[in-house]
Amino acid sequence: MSRKHQLHEALGNSALALAAVIATLLIGGCGGTEPAASEETAVDPRFASADSLIEYYNSICHEVETVDPDAVLELYYAESALQERLLRIERGNIAYARVQHASWQQFGRALTRSEDWVPLGPQPQPVEIESRTDGRATALYFDDDTERRTLHLVDVDGRWWISGYTLEYDPSYQEILAELDRIEAVTPVIERVSLGLIPRIRAGEFASADQAKEEYMRLLREALP
Repeated sequence: MSRKHQLHEALGNSALALAAVIATLLIGGCGGTEPAASEETAVDPRFASADSLIEYYNSICHEVETVDPDAVLELYYAESALQERLLRIERGNIAYARVQHASWQQFGRALTRSEDWVPLGPQPQPVEIESRTDGRATALYFDDDTERRTLHLVDVDGRWWISGYTLEYDPSYQEILAELDRIEAVTPVIERVSLGLIPRIRAGEFASADQAKEEYMRLLREALP
């Protein structure tokens, strides 16, 4: 089951599912604000070329037991106002990824899935550069369903980034783009409810993932506008 489908299954409500699906792109599609660059500061060697950027990306998305979504988002560069909006939603949905992971740690199962799936788990294969042009490159990776995905890379003043086109061009985002205003409205709700539930899960308040999920869905229904 794809990440997108798993969230539609879990959350039911289409608008809510559209917002939550963005979180899963960084859970296992391992997704920044525009950086404040200084001409006097030397470029970090990790990001001085497309190859070194991908090497670092693999070190935090493939060669780990648990992906840190904050570290991944720091690699992104928004090239347009639309991409800035998408990245803000990504950041807001990190909490959704973390509540899934907290459930997995506590119960051995993600909050909204009964299958053997590890939230924030590493990508199954390393990313590899696929094509290069002047100041841009693409890299190929596969998500946990072995579905082909593309990272778009861009050179900005000698520093390489993952371009926001990675999100904008992803097929999973097309219906999200059509509901962007609604998604921006519900993302803070998902973030707030997720952050509130994580310590309760870790404190042992719930006997099972099903109980935690029931409470999570109740809180979302009450909080959604």
